[in-house]
Amino acid sequence: RHKQKELLNNALHETNRLHKLVDNVLMANQIENNNLSVQKENVNLSELIETTAKRYFLEYIEKANLNLDIEENIHYHGDKELLPSIIINLIENAIKYSFETIAINVVLKTINNKPLLEIKDSGSGISDKEKEQVFHKFFRSGSEHTRKTKGTGIGLYIVKSICDLHQLSIKVIDNQPKGSVFQIQF
Repeated sequence: RHKQKELLNNALHETNRLHKLVDNVLMANQIENNNLSVQKENVNLSELIETTAKRYFLEYIEKANLNLDIEENIHYHGDKELLPSIIINLIENAIKYSFETIAINVVLKTINNKPLLEIKDSGSGISDKEKEQVFHKFFRSGSEHTRKTKGTGIGLYIVKSICDLHQLSIKVIDNQPKGSVFQIQF
């Protein structure tokens, strides 16, 4: 009985992973061909982020590896079909590069009446030199430690492309004492 449950969980996990991978490949293709159109509308960003995180990363939330610190009712005029890809790819990235312990904070707050989203991890961090390159297509962080992770190098490229389509600024800063913070200023 326990074995069956474990097999089922593994199958669901892999299905989820493949689903995200296929979505990314299709989206990267659309970006390349300038076929990604933005349909902007009023979006409850708070709900969108929470729903997306719970849909794709519930096991991490339940294990307290992923913490949601989301201010309620923050609205933004954006594409509700594209914005979840930002959340999925940034959390996925944070998980992938957290080797010892997974401790991720997703923070949404308002600063000067503008939404600010931060995905903070305590993973391996990104060198200053690589901070410039992480959003390039197929770029993968260089250390041997990070090369062992599964990845295509298109997740952050998609994040940056969707940010650009929304005129959002995204940057990476160091987390303290270790790890990275991906900051998106809406």
